[in-house]
Amino acid sequence: SRPYAEIVREVASLVGVGIREVTLIGQNVNAYAGGCSFADLVRRVAAVPGVLRIRFTTSHPMDLSADLVRCFAEVPQLMPHFHLPVQHGADSVLERMRRKYTIAQYEERIASLPEQVALTSDIICGFPGETEDEHRQNLEFLRRTAYDNLFSFLYSPRPHTAAILKLREWGEVPRALGLRRLEEVQALQMERTLRRHRERIGSVVEVLAEEPGFGRSRENWTVHFDGDAGAGDLVWVRVDSATLVSLRGAQVRTVDRAPRTQSSPKRRLTVVSA
Repeated sequence: SRPYAEIVREVASLVGVGIREVTLIGQNVNAYAGGCSFADLVRRVAAVPGVLRIRFTTSHPMDLSADLVRCFAEVPQLMPHFHLPVQHGADSVLERMRRKYTIAQYEERIASLPEQVALTSDIICGFPGETEDEHRQNLEFLRRTAYDNLFSFLYSPRPHTAAILKLREWGEVPRALGLRRLEEVQALQMERTLRRHRERIGSVVEVLAEEPGFGRSRENWTVHFDGDAGAGDLVWVRVDSATLVSLRGAQVRTVDRAPRTQSSPKRRLTVVSA
């Protein structure tokens, strides 16, 4: 982990040249150990004048602290979006993956998040040894977990991992079977994501423009809109249609106009390594 003072100085420098949103990144950013807790780091970054939005990725379920959960309610700059990889919905598969948590522990942690937080995750299908019963458990978990979006993948071998070393013992899932299971997972989530997007029709969402006519909501939804906003402007958009991948609408108010100079960056958001 980098020292928190170094990170705060970098954020202040970025804001000074026009950056308005920062994403704190790390292999397991929740386990940050640079002289303070990750929740405290979020608060220190939020205290930098000019920071409008903060995001972070990626996290491990067992390092989700109550203090970080409180940040979603107490730090206005922390966006209500949380990507928390689960990888699979069956405990037996998680054990083979060496994930060091159970589904019950994962569910306990996400239950503590404020209701407004948009939750996303990762799922792997066709992991070595995956049975039909484990796939069924995976689907059941996904049906009861209200993910905003899901990044799902077919298992692919990685050198020197337990899955490779134990492949003969656990058994390889045939590719065609793995793809069928992946399609079932994706069909389930696509229906939910489309429904959640359509529920936003008629509402007004806050958008940070990444370029004219395009930006992201607080929840990290992609939003296309008609209006005069430029990169870095914070605007309200009334949603009038929705697809599986984005919302569309019209700008109804400019909340905060980004200062513009010849040296202003084309994009007003960036990532900062923690």
